[in-house]
Amino acid sequence: MSEPAESSAQSAAQSAAQSAAQSPALFKEPYRVLFPVAMAVGVVLIGTWGAQLAAGGGLLSPATHGALMLWGVYGTAVLGFLLTAYPKQNGAPQPPGPVVLALAGVQVLAVVLWLVGGTAAVVGGGLATLTWAGVTAWAATVAVPSIRRGWDATTATVPFILATATVALGLAVSGVQPVLAPALAIHGVFVPLALTLLDRILPFFSRKKVPGYDGLRRVGFTGNLLVLGILRALVEGRISAVALDALLILLIARQWQGWRPLQGLRPPLLGVLHLGIAWLLLGYVVDAAAPFLDPTMALYARHLWTVGGLGTLVLSIAIRVTRGHGGLPLVLGTDGAIMVGLVQLAVLLRAVLPLLGVTHPLLWPAAAGCLGLAMLLYLLRLAPAVLRG
Repeated sequence: MSEPAESSAQSAAQSAAQSAAQSPALFKEPYRVLFPVAMAVGVVLIGTWGAQLAAGGGLLSPATHGALMLWGVYGTAVLGFLLTAYPKQNGAPQPPGPVVLALAGVQVLAVVLWLVGGTAAVVGGGLATLTWAGVTAWAATVAVPSIRRGWDATTATVPFILATATVALGLAVSGVQPVLAPALAIHGVFVPLALTLLDRILPFFSRKKVPGYDGLRRVGFTGNLLVLGILRALVEGRISAVALDALLILLIARQWQGWRPLQGLRPPLLGVLHLGIAWLLLGYVVDAAAPFLDPTMALYARHLWTVGGLGTLVLSIAIRVTRGHGGLPLVLGTDGAIMVGLVQLAVLLRAVLPLLGVTHPLLWPAAAGCLGLAMLLYLLRLAPAVLRG
């Protein structure tokens, strides 16, 4: 962005901050509540799923569990980070506190109704879809004036990713495209959105914390990532997906190299973000190899993306935002290291060991337990900071 644009953005952000300072504590930075809400939903869903796995069956189908984890847990947390960073980056006021708290309530209600099933599930899914459509419209109102002040690829790409999210969630709710819906959610929404947001914040925080850091943002990365992700989802289950996997590997690896992962391994609060990116890349490598080695590898690739990649990134960002905006030292800390370590253990049990030929009926419940315990630890150790003024 140009200097006049940056100045205008800073003025708008300062004005918004002064207004927020006169609000109740929870309304000052209401987006913070979305992180503990996401983790609480995750604990319930994972606890239910783990019990089912141990019992050999139950309430949720694998497809329903996957959709609820993506949209109810990761979706809620990603919205929290989006509302944290996107207005500030673009000099826009944050959404009013009551609106954000209502959004959190709708996300929880949608999950509950989806769990009930039947007509209630359709109503819950419809509420969630309308919520994402509303967030898409809000992002567009932030993006348009910001782009007029000065072009930024992250700013321009986010509304299109959110629009894709609305479509993907609508497909999941309707059930008309059971193969496309989860593929579009992963490749067209959550992977592009996570990496698009990282494209802005990872170099920014690395320059502040890493002496001599010379990372860069590649031109065209975010837009190409979204387009390739959508195309990859459209060919889910076909041999042509291998070509899209390969293109995504090259694109993500090239930008990852630009973010200088070896320079950014310290401090650990930055290093864990690079760990999440590595899991995403490994997922695409495994998925590309699946048609030639063993088609069942595609299932483990999905868990490398969702548990390893998105799980690590979502939890790491939640730790960072909660600490940074909750008056805690901006470090990973022992509790954060344990949380992230539990996620790594979960992906090892759920994906890596099966890929290596290790099988046991308790691997899946154990993986669910590790992931749920990581989220529970967040609730016990970090969530109280959300309510601090």
